[in-house]
Amino acid sequence: MTRISFLTPRALQCVVAVFLFSFPVFASSSGAAQTVTPPAMVVVRGGTFWQGSLENPYANNERVHKTTLSSFKLSSTEVTQELYQSVMGKNPSRFKGAQRPVETVSWYDAVRFCNALSERLGLQSAYEISGSTVTWDRSANGFRLPTEAEWEYAARGGAEGAIADEPLQASPYAGGTEADRVAWYETNSAKSTKPVGTKEPNQLGLYDMSGNVWEWCWDWYGSYPTNEVTDPEGASSASWQKVLRGGSWFVSPNLLRVTYRYWNNPDFKVNSVGFRIAQNAEEPALAAPPVPVSPGASAPLIQGPTFPQTTGTTPQHSGDIKHVLPDGIGLDEYDILSAPKNRVH
Repeated sequence: MTRISFLTPRALQCVVAVFLFSFPVFASSSGAAQTVTPPAMVVVRGGTFWQGSLENPYANNERVHKTTLSSFKLSSTEVTQELYQSVMGKNPSRFKGAQRPVETVSWYDAVRFCNALSERLGLQSAYEISGSTVTWDRSANGFRLPTEAEWEYAARGGAEGAIADEPLQASPYAGGTEADRVAWYETNSAKSTKPVGTKEPNQLGLYDMSGNVWEWCWDWYGSYPTNEVTDPEGASSASWQKVLRGGSWFVSPNLLRVTYRYWNNPDFKVNSVGFRIAQNAEEPALAAPPVPVSPGASAPLIQGPTFPQTTGTTPQHSGDIKHVLPDGIGLDEYDILSAPKNRVH
C-alpha cells in the first residue's frame, strides 16, 4: 500500500474536496430513470493521533494509544435511503424519507452496497465476498467502510482536531461539546431518524458523526493495542462482533462521544443502524483546492461515466450472504437496540 508522508502532524492541514458523480439509475417506485448524486467525499489528510480517551468510566475500553493513518476520503453524510434504493433496488428502512439515512442494514448489507456503488462507477471493488467471508483489497479504489481508527480520527476533526500532543482527558461530540447543535439523539429526535446534514458539521465538514444512526466500521471489535500502530484494521475475527460508532437517534449523550465504542454481530440490522462510505485518497486528490461542504449547496461537478438504465432488479454479487438476527439480541417496542449491553461501568 502506498502511503503519503508529511513532515509532522502539526504541519498537516485537513483538505476538504468535493467529488460528485452523477449517473442514471432505475427508480423502482416509478419505473423511470433518474439521476442520483452520491455523498460528497471529504479528503482527510493522514497523520498521527492519540486514539481513545482517559475519561472515566470508559478508559479501559478506550485505551489510549498512538495511531498513524494514511490519507483517505469519507462521505460527508451517512448513506441516504435515496442512494441506497437507487443502487440496491430496495429500501429496508423503517423511517422512510429520501434524505434520511438508510437503516435496518447489516454490516454485510453495507459492504455489498460499497461493491455495488463501485461497480456502477467503474471502480475496483474493495471487497471479495464469499458467503460470510469478506476480504478487503486495500489497494482497490472503490468504496468501502472506514476503519474504526479512520472513523474516530475524522470525527475528531482529522489532523487539526485529533492532536498528537496528548491523549484526550474528556471526549467531546463530533463538532463540539453541545450535543443539541451537532447531533440527533434521545432528547431532540422525536424517536426517529432525521434527514442527513441538518445539524452542524465538525471541522472537516462531516455531518452526523454523532447521532442519527450508528455507523458500521470495517473492524472486528477487540481490545485496543498497547503499542503504536499504523493503519490498523482491528482485531481478529475471533470476537465475531463488528464495530459500530457515533451513537443514534435514541441514545443518551454519553454514547455520542467520538471515542465511544459499540459492537454487534455483522448480521445485526435494526432501525438505529446505518453507515457512511470511505475511499482511499489518491495523490492528485490531495492537491484539490478546499471547497465548502454543505448538503444541497452548489459544488463543482466531476462528470462520471454513463451507465445504461437498469431493469430495477437488485444487483447481483458473489457470495450467498444470509441475514439472520442472532439469538439473544433484545428489541424494545420501537424495534431498536436495547440499552447497550457493552456499556462500560
